Amino acid sequence: MAGSEAGDRRHRALRTIAFVLGGTSVASLLAWVFDLGSFAFWFRAVSVPGQVALIVGAVWLARRPDLVPVRTLLVAGVVGGLVGTLGYDLFRLPFVVAGLRVLAPIDSYGVLALDTATSSSLTGFVGWSYHVANGIGFGIAYAALAGTGRRWPWAIVWALALETTTVVTPFAERYALSGRWVPIAIAYAAHVPYGVALGVAVEHADAIAAELRAVGRWSVPLLLGAVFTILAAWHAPWQATAPAEVEDAEPPTVVVRDQRFEPEWLRVEVGGCASVVNLDDAAYVLDRGEPAALPASATTRVCFDEPGVHRVHTVDQPYAGGFVIVDEHA
Repeated sequence: MAGSEAGDRRHRALRTIAFVLGGTSVASLLAWVFDLGSFAFWFRAVSVPGQVALIVGAVWLARRPDLVPVRTLLVAGVVGGLVGTLGYDLFRLPFVVAGLRVLAPIDSYGVLALDTATSSSLTGFVGWSYHVANGIGFGIAYAALAGTGRRWPWAIVWALALETTTVVTPFAERYALSGRWVPIAIAYAAHVPYGVALGVAVEHADAIAAELRAVGRWSVPLLLGAVFTILAAWHAPWQATAPAEVEDAEPPTVVVRDQRFEPEWLRVEVGGCASVVNLDDAAYVLDRGEPAALPASATTRVCFDEPGVHRVHTVDQPYAGGFVIVDEHA
């Protein structure tokens, strides 16, 4: 009896640790929106070490037959979080095609994490990897909290609670979502498939773990490796992406070509300025920044005073212009 109670306490302690480590990925984003420091600092100090600790913990659990219930929950959280994140993004994809930039915040994460002035193929890869890591981390946290056999609808409650935090915290203000009920409603709806996938995985954690063991001992690491390999193939982070036309302009610099920013993301400090090189024959008027006018075939130094993540248009078209992060910690 005493041994069983000790084992139960050990399992609860490990589940608590898994819950905390599952939230370390998003810690850098939360710290940044709450103005507790730079995203890059928290990314290096908390998010990356937390993910490393999860990996080390998973390897350790794989060597402990007495901790199979905890390992089973961890596997269910990883698989459910990964599949749920895929469902979350696929749900939003038609809205992206229609011109709503509901996936745009993902690209900002890479710019912030790497502490860069402009986006690149590398920041795109890091941003999307961070997004996937968050989805998996939330899955692990839910699995650790819920335990095996929890009915799947509870994960929908969990998923909707996650989205609620973006609405009631400074995230909504920082990303200019406050009062914009269409993207907020889309985000809530997209969290339903995330919750369904996660809930089913955790409710049937034993069966999923058994099926993955039948596939092979390294099935989960190979699955994760395949996901991040696909992200790398998509973004090609080893390629340089800065336009050649920015070489003679004062950094940070973006180019306007065919009405669009290249690169798409720019980051400046509050009150900071950037060179905008308009390569088009047409003049534009930006809806953010001072001065707003961009003469044709000219370079203009544009300054930004209002903190936050801003959608900046050259013309009123869904993909025209780009994004500017005005960061107190740049």
